[in-house]
Amino acid sequence: MDGKANTGGEWLERYWVWLAAGTVTLAWILNLGIGWWQLWSALRVSSETYINAGVFGDMFGAVNALFSGLSIIGIVYAIRQQDQQLKLARAEVKTAQDTLRIAIEDADKTKSILEEQQAQSRAQNEALRTQAYENTLFNVIQNLLSAENGITVRSTRTSNGEKEVTIYRGKDAFYNFAVGDAQKIYSGESRGNDTAHLTQIADRYYSFFVRNSGNYFRILENAFSMTAASPNRHFYSNIVKSNLTSTQVLTAALIGISEKAKTLKAAIEENALLDIFADEPEVFAFFRHTYSAAAFGLTEED
Repeated sequence: MDGKANTGGEWLERYWVWLAAGTVTLAWILNLGIGWWQLWSALRVSSETYINAGVFGDMFGAVNALFSGLSIIGIVYAIRQQDQQLKLARAEVKTAQDTLRIAIEDADKTKSILEEQQAQSRAQNEALRTQAYENTLFNVIQNLLSAENGITVRSTRTSNGEKEVTIYRGKDAFYNFAVGDAQKIYSGESRGNDTAHLTQIADRYYSFFVRNSGNYFRILENAFSMTAASPNRHFYSNIVKSNLTSTQVLTAALIGISEKAKTLKAAIEENALLDIFADEPEVFAFFRHTYSAAAFGLTEED
């Protein structure tokens, strides 16, 4: 039913002009026929000229009616054409708006996808940079431990007139120094408050450890230099510090006093390497004249 109704409506929409024109023409022909019939009837009834002329003139009223009807049809046709054009224009505008809306939505989706991909790419790059940094740092720490294991120190003692030679390796070498020579130095036996004399002692031990420890302290400097370049400096600095014993820190602090070990001293202060001795009065009193408060994890007000 709906299909037939739509078909009829489409047919009427398409051919209404011809249907209207045919109707007007048919009405005109009918009117003309009636006029001719009236004229013929009048001629039969009377032959007076003015009567016949009046009847004949009335015949042309149909012509006026024809042109009037056609004019109305033309006006209606023009109005309908404009209405159809407006409908087409509105449909085109709506289509363009829909197309633009879809394009904007697609652009927004594409932008969101690109932003998400960029965020993922940045996260991946950051993870790769962090992984590369940590691998490098851990390799440096591994080299530090290898250098530590390679340290060999000979200690000669005289007992009952006989010399005893003891070899210390790795952490034991630092421990032997800490419980022996370093203990005497910072306890005051070697004038710990005399900066000039202390520097001489530090220079002597610097040469001694450079000769016996290879590049251990240079690697330690490099490790702390790497942590300084990281946004998570405190975290990575603590990792490096966790691989140092208190005797190694004590040794590094004494050597750092030397004029030849300025880089090591800066690393000790920047990374608060002496914070483990902040609560030990003797060590703190010994080094507080040569190191800033930052080396102990303190401020100048503390």
